[in-house]
Amino acid sequence: MCTDAPFLRNSDSGESGNGGLKLIKLEVPDMAELGESASLECRFEMDDKSHLYSVKWYKDDQEFFRYTPDEDPPHTQLFPVQGVNLDVS
Repeated sequence: MCTDAPFLRNSDSGESGNGGLKLIKLEVPDMAELGESASLECRFEMDDKSHLYSVKWYKDDQEFFRYTPDEDPPHTQLFPVQGVNLDVS
Protein backbone atom coordinates (compact mmCIF):
# COMPACT_ATOMS: atom_id res chain seq x y z
CA MET A 1 0.00 0.00 0.00
CA CYS A 2 1.44 3.39 -0.96
CA THR A 3 0.24 6.27 1.17
CA ASP A 4 3.16 8.69 1.11
CA ALA A 5 1.22 11.40 -0.74
CA PRO A 6 -2.39 12.54 -0.42
CA PHE A 7 -3.11 11.88 -4.11
CA LEU A 8 -1.63 8.38 -4.08
CA ARG A 9 -4.11 5.59 -3.53
CA ASN A 10 -3.75 2.00 -2.44
CA SER A 11 -1.72 0.17 -5.05
CA ASP A 12 -3.82 -3.01 -4.70
CA SER A 13 -0.88 -4.90 -3.31
CA GLY A 14 -1.69 -8.46 -2.35
CA GLU A 15 -0.17 -7.76 1.06
CA SER A 16 -2.07 -6.22 3.92
CA GLY A 17 -0.44 -3.06 5.22
CA ASN A 18 2.80 -1.87 3.69
CA GLY A 19 4.22 -5.38 3.33
CA GLY A 20 7.25 -5.38 1.07
CA LEU A 21 6.21 -2.61 -1.30
CA LYS A 22 8.50 0.42 -1.24
CA LEU A 23 7.84 3.57 -3.25
CA ILE A 24 11.14 4.60 -4.87
CA LYS A 25 10.09 7.48 -7.11
CA LEU A 26 6.87 9.28 -7.89
CA GLU A 27 6.90 12.09 -10.45
CA VAL A 28 3.68 13.96 -11.12
CA PRO A 29 3.76 17.56 -12.35
CA ASP A 30 1.94 20.08 -10.17
CA MET A 31 0.11 21.31 -13.25
CA ALA A 32 0.25 21.24 -17.04
CA GLU A 33 -0.85 23.81 -19.59
CA LEU A 34 -3.95 22.90 -21.56
CA GLY A 35 -2.89 20.95 -24.65
CA GLU A 36 0.63 20.25 -23.38
CA SER A 37 1.84 16.79 -22.44
CA ALA A 38 2.92 15.67 -18.99
CA SER A 39 4.80 12.54 -17.96
CA LEU A 40 3.83 10.47 -14.92
CA GLU A 41 6.30 8.06 -13.38
CA CYS A 42 5.97 5.62 -10.49
CA ARG A 43 8.87 3.34 -9.54
CA PHE A 44 8.67 0.85 -6.74
CA GLU A 45 10.47 -2.17 -5.31
CA MET A 46 8.97 -5.29 -3.80
CA ASP A 47 10.44 -8.02 -1.66
CA ASP A 48 10.21 -11.67 -2.76
CA LYS A 49 7.15 -12.34 -0.56
CA SER A 50 5.04 -9.50 -1.94
CA HIS A 51 2.50 -9.72 -4.71
CA LEU A 52 1.30 -6.77 -6.78
CA TYR A 53 -2.10 -7.08 -8.39
CA SER A 54 -2.26 -3.72 -10.17
CA VAL A 55 -1.00 -0.17 -10.50
CA LYS A 56 -3.68 2.48 -11.07
CA TRP A 57 -3.63 6.21 -11.90
CA TYR A 58 -6.53 8.57 -11.14
CA LYS A 59 -7.59 12.11 -12.06
CA ASP A 60 -10.34 13.71 -9.97
CA ASP A 61 -11.24 10.33 -8.43
CA GLN A 62 -11.65 8.73 -11.87
CA GLU A 63 -9.37 5.89 -12.90
CA PHE A 64 -7.69 6.49 -16.27
CA PHE A 65 -4.89 3.89 -16.29
CA ARG A 66 -4.48 0.35 -14.92
CA TYR A 67 -1.51 -2.02 -15.28
CA THR A 68 -2.01 -5.63 -14.19
CA PRO A 69 1.37 -7.42 -14.29
CA ASP A 70 0.12 -10.94 -13.40
CA GLU A 71 -2.03 -11.37 -16.47
CA ASP A 72 -0.45 -13.33 -19.30
CA PRO A 73 0.72 -11.22 -21.03
CA PRO A 74 0.77 -8.28 -18.58
CA HIS A 75 -2.24 -6.09 -19.34
CA THR A 76 -2.63 -2.32 -19.62
CA GLN A 77 -6.11 -0.79 -19.61
CA LEU A 78 -6.96 2.81 -20.47
CA PHE A 79 -10.21 4.44 -19.36
CA PRO A 80 -11.75 7.58 -20.88
CA VAL A 81 -11.54 10.54 -18.51
CA GLN A 82 -12.20 14.12 -19.60
CA GLY A 83 -8.95 16.05 -19.96
CA VAL A 84 -6.76 12.94 -20.13
CA ASN A 85 -5.23 11.74 -23.41
CA LEU A 86 -2.82 8.84 -23.04
CA ASP A 87 0.22 7.72 -25.01
CA VAL A 88 1.65 4.61 -23.37
CA SER A 89 4.28 3.90 -26.03
